[in-house]
Amino acid sequence: MTMVREAVAQNTLIALPTGTGKTLIAAVVLKAHLRWFPNGMCVFLAMTRPLVNQQIESCRRAVGIGPDETMLMTGEEQPASRAKKWREASEPWTQRRLIFCTPHVLKNDIEKGLVDPRRFVCAIFDEAHHATSAKSTYGIVARQIREAGGRCRVLALSATAGSTLAKVQAVIDMLHISAVCVRTE
Repeated sequence: MTMVREAVAQNTLIALPTGTGKTLIAAVVLKAHLRWFPNGMCVFLAMTRPLVNQQIESCRRAVGIGPDETMLMTGEEQPASRAKKWREASEPWTQRRLIFCTPHVLKNDIEKGLVDPRRFVCAIFDEAHHATSAKSTYGIVARQIREAGGRCRVLALSATAGSTLAKVQAVIDMLHISAVCVRTE
């Protein structure tokens, strides 16, 4: 609960060992943002398609997020199909405002104008230790969302936030993190 409170109040990096609740924290934060911002969208980013699939199922089970509230976006879909999904997620009548995808899909769709990043109210960066430079896909997506001018809460998750203090600081800088919550076994 302490970490959830931090994550809803400010951009937060959560560093916990594997299997100790990072996805549960993310699911609670997502569910809160979906409730608080009925016209906003949330995005959960994971580096690979298998991880995206794993996270969508974990979030659904953790807090009762239904399939009618989520969308899976993959690079295997044609841009026209993804554009249709993004439009649906942007409609005020839809419940399907929680998007799970890789950062590559989101980066490309923002660049192509398929989605307006100002609509995002919460972005989860799973395995956030990949956000160590402005050229990393996570770094690019974070910049795209920030530069769009919306208000988006960032939650960064990692079992290993970085192997050195400089790498941890790079993640903090790239994602504009203001709070760090770390627990070890």
